[in-house]
Amino acid sequence: MFLGIDAYQTVVECVITPTPTEWTKINKKPRRTYDLTAMFQLLDRTDSITFACIERQGPHPHDGTSAAFRTGYGYAAWLMALTAHRIPYTVMQTRQWRSILSIPPTPGLAGKRAVRTVVQARLPDAHITLDTADAVALALVATVQRPAIAS
Repeated sequence: MFLGIDAYQTVVECVITPTPTEWTKINKKPRRTYDLTAMFQLLDRTDSITFACIERQGPHPHDGTSAAFRTGYGYAAWLMALTAHRIPYTVMQTRQWRSILSIPPTPGLAGKRAVRTVVQARLPDAHITLDTADAVALALVATVQRPAIAS
């Protein structure tokens, strides 16, 4: 079984599963945070994962400081969880995994739609949304990259 992780949204493990989060209050406002215990439990239940592909995360020009921190926190949490579970993985830039799937470098919403179109063509029975398309694409990349990277 292969795993695709888009630290923003979803994990793929043959089924699409939302990244575990929990609600908390920060400055009296409700906020979602990563649920580290649930992330570990998710990986505990999937002991047949042989390889994972995670998208490299970094700050975006339009992100504020707190958004950049949350993105980095989630990315590091997934790397820690994969390492703790001894799941081999690779980290890829967006342009790198899109190239493997022959998706042209298209920014923004058009790029997300292009990813969804390619993924839906390869998995016609799956329900792929714009939110889940990247994680599903990363799982597909993991299936073809594992022998080249993890051997």
